[in-house]
Amino acid sequence: MSTAKPASVNLKRKIKWEGKWTFVPVAKKRDHYLPDQVLIGGVATRVTGGTFYLEWYEGSKRIQKTAGRNGHEAIAAQQTQMRIHALRSSGVKVEDNAPQLTPARESLQVAIDGYLHDTRAQHRPKTLAKYREALTSFATFTPKQSLDDLRADDIREFLAHMQLEQGLAAKTALVKGVIVHGVLTGLGANLPMKKGDWPKVTKKTSRPMYRTDTLKRLLATVSREHYILYNFFLHTGFREQEVTFCSWPDVNWKRGEISVTEKLHLGFQIKNYEQRTVPVVDELMDLLREHRKTLPKDAYLIFPTRAAEGSAASIRPGGKNRLNLLDLLKLDYFRAGLNCGQCSVICKGKATTCATVPQCRKCGLHIFRHTYATNSLRAGVSLPDVSRLLGHKDVATTQIYLHSMENDDLREQVLKTNLGTMYVPDEFRPVEHKRIHIISDESRKKIAEGGRRGGQRRSAMV
Repeated sequence: MSTAKPASVNLKRKIKWEGKWTFVPVAKKRDHYLPDQVLIGGVATRVTGGTFYLEWYEGSKRIQKTAGRNGHEAIAAQQTQMRIHALRSSGVKVEDNAPQLTPARESLQVAIDGYLHDTRAQHRPKTLAKYREALTSFATFTPKQSLDDLRADDIREFLAHMQLEQGLAAKTALVKGVIVHGVLTGLGANLPMKKGDWPKVTKKTSRPMYRTDTLKRLLATVSREHYILYNFFLHTGFREQEVTFCSWPDVNWKRGEISVTEKLHLGFQIKNYEQRTVPVVDELMDLLREHRKTLPKDAYLIFPTRAAEGSAASIRPGGKNRLNLLDLLKLDYFRAGLNCGQCSVICKGKATTCATVPQCRKCGLHIFRHTYATNSLRAGVSLPDVSRLLGHKDVATTQIYLHSMENDDLREQVLKTNLGTMYVPDEFRPVEHKRIHIISDESRKKIAEGGRRGGQRRSAMV
């Protein structure tokens, strides 16, 4: 019996790189091939398209065989070919297409777990949690256990399940569906979706913002620390995490600027990975100087956690970022009597509204950012500059704030017209409840003639 060493089977991919078709090796991780990555210049690179090939030597003869365009199927073919060589090297006569040699297919859950493990360093914790929740939800929903068995119908059924049975909004279902489809397609699943297969979501042409009277009422009822905190949101346009991780070294006292910088030692990375600096008004700088005096000298973060509200001595050493800013805002909003009273809320297992609990959806930290953007545009700051101040990757994202401003200006123009009552019959027009005097025709004649006496008047409340 022969004991020759089995031939090694390599997996390659033919791709178009820099305008030329070329063969490159498929990347490996811990001796496992990666279906969507190749080695280019020794660096693992994610690519799409191309054809997979198996390559091995029989003596001095090089053998090359196509393995399709699906990465997972190509890896399965490589494993099968390795088994064939292993049996042949031990003296067993094996046909190339023996069905019993096909390796077990990778399960859907194993593929998902592998993806989440491999990308844990690429995504932020919140993003990774979103991906994990969406993928786990799909794996629980579908009865199919293998990645190769999935079809586009499974994605469509999952979208319908989320909306009809789970009661999720169309936008939420769309976001989860896009995550699942993108990840599974990248893992090698064949899931062709048409534009009409996705949930229809109403496109928003404006963003909510706080009215001036609302802000005055809110700021008049909060503590001094919260007053400074909310003004910081209003005058910087920072996102929630950008505020919670903003430190005193980020403040340029001479220039009146505050920067957004990453703090890897605290686990904070900037969205879109682009540092930016925002000029602020002198009033905010004065408030920050006042706030600085209430903190210990070694405080690092501007708004660190406190063991007890208002206690400067209780600030944790090193400065921990606060995680409850939204809860604080909702409570202050509720205490100021600003809740709309229409939001449905489940509190302690009972259905109620935001009129009784601090859970109004009309308030949020991100609305400060919307208010900052809209007011900046109204003040004459150009759209590209507002986009840069907000840290948007694309000016098109900022464009929506311009629509909000244009709608407000358009409303003022409409209010100057009589369009509201032009086509409304008299009997349907709103009645003004005020005291008026109705003068009879005879009295009107006497008044016209200069006679004031005898004027018959009758008063009525209409």
